[in-house]
Amino acid sequence: MAAPVTSDPASGVLGCFLRCQVCFDTFREPRTLPCLHTFCTPCLQGQRDATVSRHFRCPTCRESFAVPKNGILGFRRDFRFEQVKELVETPEAKAADESRDSGIPCSVCCKHFPRDDRKFCKDCQKTLCGSCQIKHSSVDVFRHHQLQDDTSGEAGADSPDSCSRHNGERTAYVCLDCLRALCVVCVLTSHSGHRIVEWEEGGREEMPREVMLRCQRLEETKSQLSSGLMAIAQSEKSLRFRQIRISQWIQKRMDECLQELYRQERSLLGTLERGCEEELRNLATEKQTRTRLLDRIEQVTADVRTVTSQESTQVNLKKLENVSSNLSGLLQDVGACDYVPRFPSLDFESNPSLPKLGTVNIRPGQTESGSQTPSDVITAHSSALTDVTSRETPSDVTPSGESLLLDDVTPVASATSPPPVETSDPVDYTTPNRPRCSLVFSLGKLGAGGGEFHTPRDVSYLPWGDIVVADTNNDRLQVFDSNGLLVRVLGVGEIKPWGVSCSPSGKVMVADNMSKTVKMFDVHSGELLRQVGAFQSPCGVALNSKGQILVTDFFTPDLYVYDRHGRLRRKVRYRIPSDRHQSGASRLAVAPGDDVIIADVSNGSLKAFDRKGRYLWSVPALTDVLSPQGVCVSRDGVILVADAVQNKLIQFSRSGHCLGPVDIPSDLNDPSGLDVGPDNKRVAVTNLKTNQVTIYKVGFYGNQPRLSVSSSSEE
Repeated sequence: MAAPVTSDPASGVLGCFLRCQVCFDTFREPRTLPCLHTFCTPCLQGQRDATVSRHFRCPTCRESFAVPKNGILGFRRDFRFEQVKELVETPEAKAADESRDSGIPCSVCCKHFPRDDRKFCKDCQKTLCGSCQIKHSSVDVFRHHQLQDDTSGEAGADSPDSCSRHNGERTAYVCLDCLRALCVVCVLTSHSGHRIVEWEEGGREEMPREVMLRCQRLEETKSQLSSGLMAIAQSEKSLRFRQIRISQWIQKRMDECLQELYRQERSLLGTLERGCEEELRNLATEKQTRTRLLDRIEQVTADVRTVTSQESTQVNLKKLENVSSNLSGLLQDVGACDYVPRFPSLDFESNPSLPKLGTVNIRPGQTESGSQTPSDVITAHSSALTDVTSRETPSDVTPSGESLLLDDVTPVASATSPPPVETSDPVDYTTPNRPRCSLVFSLGKLGAGGGEFHTPRDVSYLPWGDIVVADTNNDRLQVFDSNGLLVRVLGVGEIKPWGVSCSPSGKVMVADNMSKTVKMFDVHSGELLRQVGAFQSPCGVALNSKGQILVTDFFTPDLYVYDRHGRLRRKVRYRIPSDRHQSGASRLAVAPGDDVIIADVSNGSLKAFDRKGRYLWSVPALTDVLSPQGVCVSRDGVILVADAVQNKLIQFSRSGHCLGPVDIPSDLNDPSGLDVGPDNKRVAVTNLKTNQVTIYKVGFYGNQPRLSVSSSSEE
């Protein structure tokens, strides 16, 4: 209990500085966490005992970090608070503290309470405060224990069966769910709701029986795994057989296609050569004819000049008549010379005497008379290859006449087919063809001024290119333009933003950990438009194409879907059997088609669900990602994940195949939130440790040309 205001040195302004935020009392052995928040050592120990995780979360900011090897005592002790306390503490306050700490603390929570509120359990040999007495009475195995007012009989001697987590505590109980030996403190703090029995009264028989049951389950799992391995081996053998047979069939058909093309080539070239030779002979004959005509014209012209140049008295009538006759005959010959060159016709579609250009006869047994157009060939073979759902092909498409299973075989599209659709096949990102990335600019530093950040956890793009940053520990949103200039600030002191998302109309959705709701702001006026839901710790928010609001809560394994009016429509459980923890989603994003991508940071996995909440796929923990803090989706469906452990941005296809990391020119430092710009070329990333937002220009795998095929059903 806190001392009175008149004697408490932590009253007034200094009270907020010297008071622990867990017990709301003056600090006792204050220790500082890596997040710079300070608490009492007994309070930290109580919080640590209440969890079984390897990581410890700050009670104030919920930041997670590893516990030192020597436990809570490994955190740095803060002597500044003790020095300030000694400077301002009055003699009356010191006497009150000595009187308060002179009593025996509670054996479970380590807090000091008045003697009248304490009880002593004769069976557990523990001193209990009022709240711990309630917990003690609610456990079935403790209901027959006797509580008394006298607290002088508490035992603290060590025994061979002492608890490994609580020194001096005897392990007299067994947890059948965890198969662990427990002391009283363990039962009251970290095994609530479990099946607890005393070791001497049933534990000796129940625990070996439980171990045998779990061993039997392992044997059953072993047999199932063995059967699965045999099935995998059979599938592998069948797949290799099908690969060989289909490869042989494809090679045979290609040989037939090539032979038919070569035959058509020879036929067309022969026809062209014969036509050109015949026309060349005609041209040579015509050339000789016109050459002779030119010679005759020269001769007749000379004769006419000779005759007409003489005087009229000397003109010989006979010569003049001959010249006139030659001139008339020459004019008739020249008038008859109307030869027009005839070139070979190359219009193969309109010329029935020539084979159709592009006709490929690859059907076994088909004659040359049955010519086909390219579209006819594609249609004929598509019917034999595109029935993927039935997983069978007609017998006439196999070399030996037997049916094959064609899982992933698709016919080659014709020239009239639509453009090929990008497939979701995995890309080998070890090749030089990796997405190129360049740094555009960086925003901010540690501080509380305009353009400065304190733990920027998320970022989102507005439709016109402005950037909204969730400045968490400064309790505000900051909006920057596309050049990095601060435009406005939203919700100052009213929100503790964790996740942020922007709608196409310019509304800003915020996962607020101050009011434990999702708030909607107008980005232009800064007005609060709506509050949605009631959560424990909302961390991710997104909007789908219907305007529905999707929210994840860090402490629940559910995805909440609200309509645009704020009414809860459904909850989707995103926990899968392989998850080790029940909750811990960090961010979420909506892909084209309203598929939902969830970054489960506690389980270290990436999960995908369709718009109706049905499970699609997941990326297991400790594979391609280790700690997915943020996730976003590009306009062409490429999924981009911020991995806080690897300090990388990793790309995935819509089907969950890893496309590899993005080459970042500068080092990321604990990336948390990210989003793709409306131009699909820029990516904004928040860095928690440097308190900066970096803007990159990224080329996605999805923007690069990739070989893909399309079935006949897509034509």
